[in-house]
Amino acid sequence: MSGTVQVGLTMDVPQTSVPASVFDTLPELGRSACAAIARSSRRLGVAPESEIALVLSGDEALHELNRRYRNRDTPTDVLTFPAPAPGPGLRLESRTELGDIIVSVPYAVRTAAAGNQGLGDELCLLAVHGLLHLLGHEDAVDESAALMRRLEVLLGVRPRR
Repeated sequence: MSGTVQVGLTMDVPQTSVPASVFDTLPELGRSACAAIARSSRRLGVAPESEIALVLSGDEALHELNRRYRNRDTPTDVLTFPAPAPGPGLRLESRTELGDIIVSVPYAVRTAAAGNQGLGDELCLLAVHGLLHLLGHEDAVDESAALMRRLEVLLGVRPRR
């Protein structure tokens, strides 16, 4: 569909890593998270021909990726992998792939339960948080993290507290 950021969904969640009732709802929850990325992308002015991959995965996969690429030997909720910059002679405008957002569903299940919110809301928040990272936002410094939280509130994926 032209005029809309394309968000591809890959489901790579080990069935034994979440309750069966959660596993059965993942396709619907994944589609909702993709829609949140697309809506937020439009509001943030992302080029409509852009493509983003959302991967719903498990703790072990994110733990391994976190260890390998960030030297952190712990599971995490979301990781992003921006697409490589265009090579010499290619215009930035011609690049369509923004990158990959990988979310740990078991981590999201735990966080949602601890925060008394629905899993769908938590997955949408993590997906949009990943989008902000793909667009260059960082949360390693308190000031930057606060800006990301404000953007998430404005985009409607984080409750005002």
